Amino acid sequence: MKRSSWIVIAVAVVAAAVLFFIFRVSGDRVTVMRMIDFEQAEPNSSYVWKDRGSIRTFDYAFRFGKKQEGKVDIAVPPYSVDLGKQRYWLWISDKHEPGNFMKPEDSGTIYRLSLKSTSKIQELLKQAYPHFGTDMPGGNRDECNISLSLAPIP
Repeated sequence: MKRSSWIVIAVAVVAAAVLFFIFRVSGDRVTVMRMIDFEQAEPNSSYVWKDRGSIRTFDYAFRFGKKQEGKVDIAVPPYSVDLGKQRYWLWISDKHEPGNFMKPEDSGTIYRLSLKSTSKIQELLKQAYPHFGTDMPGGNRDECNISLSLAPIP
């Protein structure tokens, strides 16, 4: 084979490996829980998805979320999401677009979901929680209050 053929094959193999890495799906399930506070979930609020499409929706949403600059001052997350070995706090509702998420071990950084990811996750949450996006007695737990200042972080 010619040298140029080997180069083309090598580039194709590297490209395939990169694409496989980018589009891999971590974990075999996604578990979402409605939160009372940062450390406590509502009793009996856990919902589990095991299908590849739902897992991929959450995985891609978190993997491709955009880091937001500034200092975070945020309300209790309406949802906690376990995906593989990673936990995320999720702020999302049908009234606030796009959604936001945070990794509990890095509570000073917030990430923004794309509008497409927000929409897909909203649809999944409507399956899990039929009252998602509606006013409930005692207030709508899907409402969120996020304040992001652009002050330099010390």
